[in-house]
Amino acid sequence: MAKPALKVRTFSRFNTVMNEGSERRVTVADFKGHVSKVFGAEMRKLGFKGSGFQFVRDSENFAFVVAIQGSMYRSSCCANFGIQPKFAELNRYKNIDFKKLKFYDCELKTRISPRGKGDYWWNYSADPDENVKIALEIVALLERQYMPIIDHFTNNPNLLLSIDPSDLEEGGALLDKLAGMSAVNTTSRLAWMFAVLNENTDLEKAKGFAAFGLSEAKVKTFFGNPDFERILAK
Repeated sequence: MAKPALKVRTFSRFNTVMNEGSERRVTVADFKGHVSKVFGAEMRKLGFKGSGFQFVRDSENFAFVVAIQGSMYRSSCCANFGIQPKFAELNRYKNIDFKKLKFYDCELKTRISPRGKGDYWWNYSADPDENVKIALEIVALLERQYMPIIDHFTNNPNLLLSIDPSDLEEGGALLDKLAGMSAVNTTSRLAWMFAVLNENTDLEKAKGFAAFGLSEAKVKTFFGNPDFERILAK
């Protein structure tokens, strides 16, 4: 007796998987088609350039990124905000192209959330008008929560030099000194950024960040360890 054929479920890059007999799921491409024109127009009003779900605002010392990220597995999206200091031209093992800067390249990054912090996902639908409301809510949150941070960073080019190694410790003053900008990066990654930043201007502070970073690094293969060791050897 022949064995029944196995039912194989496949996944496309745009979340088009459907259970047998169910309605077609709203995809990332559907959502983008509904909102990209409105979202892009609103982002350009705030000084950003880009298209689709990826926008960048440039300044002399920092680049600011906003990106909507669609889920691969459900009809939902989140919104990301990142800040990349211009001095940090290396991200892990590659040089950063600021003309093509992505959210994941940024040293400081977080979610845009109506809760003010933490992870948050919007559920979109087949209704274009409802999806436009989501895009406009994201823009409103950006304008209210993060435009003041963008202005603070832009108007204070030496802002990051005010950070001390103790600010990275639990309960430290990092959040206050960064005008409320939270960072999802690990403390070792943050320590690497500040160690490299201070290396040529305040070696003792750089060594403090390097020592802290080495103590926080969870794996020996962390890409910043050679920089930590090099700075401490000076």
